[in-house]
Amino acid sequence: MQSDSQGQDRERERTRARRLEKLRFWRSACADGMPVAARYNEVSDAPPLFFFHGDWDNGGFYMARLAAELPCPVIALAPHLDPVPPTVRAMAQDRLPAILGAQPDGPYRIGGFCNGALVAYEAARLLIEQGRAVESVLLVAPPSLNARRSYRVILALAARWLAAGPDTPARRHRVVVLMGRLTKLWRLRGYSLADLRTVVARKRRLRAAARARLDPRRARAPADIAAEAAVLHRRRALLSAYEAAVHTYGPSPIPSRLVVFGTGLGAAGRPGPGYDAAYDGRAWAELCPQAVCVPVSGDHYTCIADHASDLARALRLALRAGPEVEAGAGADTGADTARRGAWFAPVVAPVPEQARLTG
Repeated sequence: MQSDSQGQDRERERTRARRLEKLRFWRSACADGMPVAARYNEVSDAPPLFFFHGDWDNGGFYMARLAAELPCPVIALAPHLDPVPPTVRAMAQDRLPAILGAQPDGPYRIGGFCNGALVAYEAARLLIEQGRAVESVLLVAPPSLNARRSYRVILALAARWLAAGPDTPARRHRVVVLMGRLTKLWRLRGYSLADLRTVVARKRRLRAAARARLDPRRARAPADIAAEAAVLHRRRALLSAYEAAVHTYGPSPIPSRLVVFGTGLGAAGRPGPGYDAAYDGRAWAELCPQAVCVPVSGDHYTCIADHASDLARALRLALRAGPEVEAGAGADTGADTARRGAWFAPVVAPVPEQARLTG
């Protein structure tokens, strides 16, 4: 009886592994097939929201659900796959024709998620630089260390003094390594000991699963192992390319309305489950004092999946609200507001106690 039970457990595990393998290849196919600009809600006459979805791993699959709950047309702009431009500025410049082709004249409404949020911000800055009007910039869970003055100062000094001579790949690599290590140290400062253990355990599980998928002792054809290796290699290359672009991006202030949707923060701005110091949206107030910080449910990944409805509700209100509403959104005034930005209380959704912690 025990032997039959163990055999059933092994068969269930093999079935689960086969399904996960198909899902990984399906995700890769979705990313390969994503258009530069995907349109949603075109029946509305409202101005569109250009949203840089930033999902180079899954092809922006979450956008259909998120856009369905927004009151305006949404044009989802895809990240770059092959080749990946070396800088956030180059990524934004390459997507400007798609924006101008869909909407020749402003004012523009631009948003983005994760790395796409940085590209969205830079695209807005480039549009303003061209003399075009940008109504609002909506950043969802953006990398936020880049907005800190200390980070931008270190980045400028590193780019200037870390290596002499012309701008070369070797020089850029040294800057990337330095800023990447700084980012890791900054993230460690935000973790409690229990959080750190959770992150380390998760990373170990992911590495062990990757090694197991490439193990020739498993009952798999050599062609399947080679295909798995190709998917893993490509993912690591894309991750490295995007980390290099993000770590070396120093944003400049813009005069447009800026709303930052942060995860892992409670209504009072205190860190909660899923908090990651590298994505603390309050840092954007150091760059743009007019920035409004909005806490949304979930962590960096679940905010666009499990909590997509909460995020859509926050985006809807931010799209409807004007600067006069945001001016009175914060409960505090004075130096503290200037330091961390106002809190847009009406769109706060409760952060679940058991939100998934990610590394």
